[in-house]
Amino acid sequence: MIPPELVGLNFASTFTGFCSNHDGQLFSPVENKIFVTQQEQCFLLGYRAIARELYTKNGQESLGELRRDADNGKPIEQQVEIQTFNAMHDIGISAGMQALQHHKNFGTT
Repeated sequence: MIPPELVGLNFASTFTGFCSNHDGQLFSPVENKIFVTQQEQCFLLGYRAIARELYTKNGQESLGELRRDADNGKPIEQQVEIQTFNAMHDIGISAGMQALQHHKNFGTT
């Protein structure tokens, strides 16, 4: 097991998917208490990770139109290759989002 250590702001990642008010309220047991592996603390860390990944996948999905235009001016063989990749990428993003949304919803019901 890797022991946790304090790092400065320049070395830590920050997820800004929740407004500060809700983030502060929801994640208070993780942020404002000593981490002692309570069930609630573990759940909240997992929930935050799922929410972050869902946020990332939404960002990937929003770039779909830009990716689809990446073949402009390319030879037909490259266009087919690029569009095939994009179609598979879109399927993967969609499947990932559905699975993440399922787990996110499961934890809140």
